[in-house]
Amino acid sequence: MANRTPVWDISQVEKVQASKNFNANTTNQKPTSSSKLHNLRNGQINVQTYYDIYIFEERLKQNLLQIKKIQRNYRIITLVWATFFSYFLWCFVTYKNSSAIINQENGEILGYKRNKIYTVCLLITSSIGLYYLITGKIQRKLNGPSRFTQQCNKTLKPFNLQFHGDHKYRLSFYRRIPRRFVEGYILFVTELKKRSKLKKEMQNKKE
Repeated sequence: MANRTPVWDISQVEKVQASKNFNANTTNQKPTSSSKLHNLRNGQINVQTYYDIYIFEERLKQNLLQIKKIQRNYRIITLVWATFFSYFLWCFVTYKNSSAIINQENGEILGYKRNKIYTVCLLITSSIGLYYLITGKIQRKLNGPSRFTQQCNKTLKPFNLQFHGDHKYRLSFYRRIPRRFVEGYILFVTELKKRSKLKKEMQNKKE
């Protein structure tokens, strides 16, 4: 189990070491589609393998961000529902805007008749809350990011990868992946981002 612990975190490996250990001759080899998985498991350095991992990492990040956006929307919905439910419940309990029942003979107040509008609104909000509570839809949406991360890591474990669902949104490699492969990947991603940034700057200048 000790060998399964992720120790090659991308954010912790020095880029200087990556540039020293990265071999351009080996990275220029183009793999076949059947050899990509073999390259990843055995730590063989390959540009196409690096690119596939990078694209896969970006897709995981985008999917998780989308799930977190849904989670945030459902939190707002839950807060709005709780506000309305609390207000209508308070109106129901305190007889707000209720009409008094008066004895016609002596003018004595016999009681109060609840406002039907608040009663109906309370029933509606209660029914909505009960529906989402029974179906578990709210809970699934609120726990979406953690469930997504757990499912990803369960699937990625055989490939010696782990996805971090926190603010990093990164893949880390298990110890079975050689450090040289990880360092090469970091250098590849760094250069790729530099080129992308430079390309955007050139496009902005043209505009």
